[in-house]
Order: sequence, then C-alpha cells, then structure tokens
Amino acid sequence: MAAKISLAIGLRTLFTVLGLLMLAVFLYTAFTDGLGVRFLKELVRPRAIG
Repeated sequence: MAAKISLAIGLRTLFTVLGLLMLAVFLYTAFTDGLGVRFLKELVRPRAIG
C-alpha cells in the first residue's frame, strides 16, 4: 500500500512540475512576443483595408 501512495505522490509531483513548466513557457512567450499582438495586427490589417 505504501508503494501506491508513493506512486500517487510521484505522479502528482510530476504533473505539478509539468504544469509549472508550461506556465513558465507561456509567460516567457507572452513577455517576449507581447502576446502575439504584432502578429495579430499584421494578420487583421490586410482584411480591414481590403
């Protein structure tokens, strides 16, 4: 039974670490790219003019 508890704790820890890594990558991308605002402006501008 102790092995199952350890497995559950290990999986929960892995899930938490992966979630934090995903959050860190998202925040890094958001701050370096400005949430893609420049890309969205370039994408929408030709349609708005044309």
